[in-house]
Amino acid sequence: MNNKYNAAPTQTGFQYQTLCAVYFFLLKIESIACLNNEGQDDFDIVFQDGSKKFFQVKEIQNSTNKLTSQKIKDSLKTFTADVTAESHITELGIVTNTSNPFGKSSRPGFSNSYFSISYTNLTPDEKKQIDNGNSSSSESKLTTSDLEKITITKIHYDGNDTDSKYQELLNKAKRFIGPTEILESQIDALLNEWLLTFERTAQNPKVIITKERFTSITELVALDSPNFDDFFECFDDDSNEYYIKNEYRDYLEKVCLDFQIRSEIDNNFRDYQLENRLNEPSRKKRQKNFIEKYAPTLGTKIGLQNSSKDISISRLIIWLLIKQGSLCHSIEERVNIDY
Repeated sequence: MNNKYNAAPTQTGFQYQTLCAVYFFLLKIESIACLNNEGQDDFDIVFQDGSKKFFQVKEIQNSTNKLTSQKIKDSLKTFTADVTAESHITELGIVTNTSNPFGKSSRPGFSNSYFSISYTNLTPDEKKQIDNGNSSSSESKLTTSDLEKITITKIHYDGNDTDSKYQELLNKAKRFIGPTEILESQIDALLNEWLLTFERTAQNPKVIITKERFTSITELVALDSPNFDDFFECFDDDSNEYYIKNEYRDYLEKVCLDFQIRSEIDNNFRDYQLENRLNEPSRKKRQKNFIEKYAPTLGTKIGLQNSSKDISISRLIIWLLIKQGSLCHSIEERVNIDY
């Protein structure tokens, strides 16, 4: 497989906060609109109905230690600023890797690799630690209704074990691709690209991850494993083979990340199929003729020249999108998006 997303995993360099942001994106994928991985321990999610969830990530180096009163107080202080500045907030979540967030009084559920509980379901001793953090603030405090929006979520990893850092996210990724046509062998590549994308947004808080962008990135990785032998056999021309293999990726990325171009290819191919079904009864021939006809047009849109080798790149991209149409549709159905 010859693609830049198929490198060995580089996940050891990512922050725990970034892993948590990707995890929650996958967890809420069907109803999510966008996520902002802001850096400084926090990320927030906006949903399609306009509601919002704000999260504080508190990583503990020793995963058996409790959340310190200062970490709880810092989270509540940030949540207070959030509820002051924003509306339609339905959750204020503290995310951590510790199995004992409240010390000895922590319930057994936190020993699981994933566990989430709301403030209203905490024990009196657990609530007291939240309440103390809120009452000790010298500034404005969370109201009772705000406190009821608080959740505590544990996503496991041993702070000294980088391998365990990715296990829960890997499990979530496997469950995500289950209903799709994405190959399990592509999971490492997907995780790397998702994490890189989310990590970049932490460095630039003005950049958000929309569901559409996430879908495009996922499709890009899934598509970027072309069978070149089948392609060259289809068009009976491998004269530009070396050039195509080395140059196609950037242009494939342009197309995958551009909704309008993707939509035009799909619509034009659908129209061509309907218009020429009787004249060209062979499906394979219709596909090839459409690709030959539309390749120069696509090339112009994505910055390719009107040369034989650049037109060959256009052919490859259209051929991939047509051949892997059901793969893309399976991803779009999984994330509940309709292009």
